[in-house]
Amino acid sequence: MICALLFAHYELNYVYLGTNMPCEALADTVKQIDAGTVIVGISPFMNKDKPDFTKKFIMNLSNLVPEKTKVWIGGGSLDSSHYPEPLIKIIPSLQSLDMELSKLSEFR
Repeated sequence: MICALLFAHYELNYVYLGTNMPCEALADTVKQIDAGTVIVGISPFMNKDKPDFTKKFIMNLSNLVPEKTKVWIGGGSLDSSHYPEPLIKIIPSLQSLDMELSKLSEFR
C-alpha cells in the first residue's frame, strides 16, 4: 500500500494488486498489463520464518515475468547477494524506494 502512495505522489502509473498474491497469478497479471516494473513487499516475519519459501517465490517470479520487466523486492531484511542483479533489485528501505521512484519520475 505504501508503494502505491509513493507512486501516486510521483504521478507514476501503477496497479495495486493487494496482498498474498500467488507467484504465478502475479506473473500472469504482469504480462497482461505489460508492466515495466513489479514491486513485491516481503514481510520480515515471512522471510525469517520461511526463508526458503521467500527465495523460491522471488526467483520464480523473476523467471516467469518477461525479461524486460524489472523485479523490485522490498522489506523482509533480504540479503541482496542471494539475488542476481539486474534481474532482481532489492529495495532495502522506504527511503531507497522513494529515491528510485524519484529517479523514474524524472524520465516520464
